[in-house]
Amino acid sequence: MAKSDLLDRANQFIFSTGLNDGASKLCRANMKYGLAQFHLIQEKYGFEPKATFITSPDETISRNAFRWNSGIGYGGRLNWGSGNEKIVFLNVKPNCCGILVGGLDEPVDPYNLITQIDKIKNMNLFHDGIELNWDFGISNHFINCFETKNLSDYNLPPYIFLIHGSALEYRDDNHGIGLYVDVSKTLKESAREEKTKFGSQFILLDSEAKEFFEYSKKALEFSTKKREIIANHLFGDEFKIICNQPHQFLKDYNNMYLGSNCTDTKS
Repeated sequence: MAKSDLLDRANQFIFSTGLNDGASKLCRANMKYGLAQFHLIQEKYGFEPKATFITSPDETISRNAFRWNSGIGYGGRLNWGSGNEKIVFLNVKPNCCGILVGGLDEPVDPYNLITQIDKIKNMNLFHDGIELNWDFGISNHFINCFETKNLSDYNLPPYIFLIHGSALEYRDDNHGIGLYVDVSKTLKESAREEKTKFGSQFILLDSEAKEFFEYSKKALEFSTKKREIIANHLFGDEFKIICNQPHQFLKDYNNMYLGSNCTDTKS
């Protein structure tokens, strides 16, 4: 097929719910190049070329240059199979990012909160023998507190805080195979680089795909627990967890959530 035909085919597998603003248009324009690569690689290995991107209303560009240059946008679910097909595309770069939402009965004094954050940043905190790396101020990660306005019958606490962060500790190969193919030497050496008309994608197949997926599940659990540990050190026993959900992770072998909420976390 000609390049134009491959791009037209890829465009048919983008299902957008975006606002059609500039970021939305850039996301879709870039994503067709990524999907075209996925389709070619799927065909090469005997899979149906049906990789699909279903966007969320805030579809946008990716902050990560490697991911963006691989033809991958942000804000949605990227699917390339039933969930059980042992092929993983590594350029999606799962970082197991998520948000913990906690409820408080009393307002937080900003000075005390900042003081406590400074103390925590100078502490050595561990989970499963791995030291926590403070990333709640990098890129779009944050800790925020808000007063609640209840606009529905669901009775939320009067104050809410958000902790947004990822498993920075698992990106390289210090604790296993690594999550980021452009950071982990071990992961890059295990992967197959597939060069297409539109660029290269790194993939894992069969047992290597299984090893990576199991590692990513460990990273996801670590990321979830990390946010809880930070919340406990910031607020003690004075809060309750409303939710602690990931939005940037590999759900199974063939589904990647890219900055999009997933309510079904069962693999």
